[in-house]
Amino acid sequence: MTSVLLAIAASLSWGVSDFLGGTATGSLPVTRVLVFSQAAGLLLITAFVLAHGDALPHGRHLLEALAAGVAAILALGLLYVALARGAAIIVAPLAATGAAIPVVVGFVHGDPVRAVNVAGIALAFAGVIATSIEPGDRGGEGGTLIILLALGAGAATGLYFTLIGLASTAGAPGTIEAVRISATITALAALTWATVRSRRVPSAASPPAPAARLLWAAVLAVGVTDALAEISYAGASAAGHLSVVSVLAGSYPAVTVLLAVAVLRQRAHPVQTVGAAGTIAGILLLAAGSG
Repeated sequence: MTSVLLAIAASLSWGVSDFLGGTATGSLPVTRVLVFSQAAGLLLITAFVLAHGDALPHGRHLLEALAAGVAAILALGLLYVALARGAAIIVAPLAATGAAIPVVVGFVHGDPVRAVNVAGIALAFAGVIATSIEPGDRGGEGGTLIILLALGAGAATGLYFTLIGLASTAGAPGTIEAVRISATITALAALTWATVRSRRVPSAASPPAPAARLLWAAVLAVGVTDALAEISYAGASAAGHLSVVSVLAGSYPAVTVLLAVAVLRQRAHPVQTVGAAGTIAGILLLAAGSG
């Protein structure tokens, strides 16, 4: 029961974090959003680790945690750009398909396989196909790029879920600390590379002071909610089956979609809406069948 509650908490936190990250990336370079949000999360997790008295993992688990940090930045970078360019009701469910990766890994490690698992995967990927359809004149290179970004984010997220789930057996707080250190360093490297490549800092027009303060508060909130999700997910992974935990936590796109619809009034074509619902339903069916 504890693992289920922690996985649900991770889903809610990740859903809010992704919504805020995609919104902030519409006004700021994605590398800046990643650096400042990851740094904020690192401070929170460091305080948590010091209070908990945990240590960093060693050996194979440390390597898994460090690799998870790199995968996290890749997943977040692709996802934020996709959310900034496209509708969350399309992007978020496509990115959620990465949950299938740790499910398969869980099966390989002995988690039970049932017919409902196969049905959930089939429904999720049928939903992906429907969500990817751009009816009429709404397709083109822009829509294709958004779909590819979202699917790439899903693949990286699945790798992240798998690595952090494996590494967390050495202790959740220390594992998350290692993940966040790796993610922050990776984000800084990405920002440095982007700055050197462009040979200058982007000279985007600065928003008014109140709007700028709200924007940077959102960036910091991205890091805090992401860190809370990581702590919850690592704890859930250590306490329950990886296949169940990863799918429950992987339902976070539903939260992102609901926020986008309620706050930003985003809409999509009916075919895509049905596909998005099917994708999320398939993921939840996987969770129900893995329990």
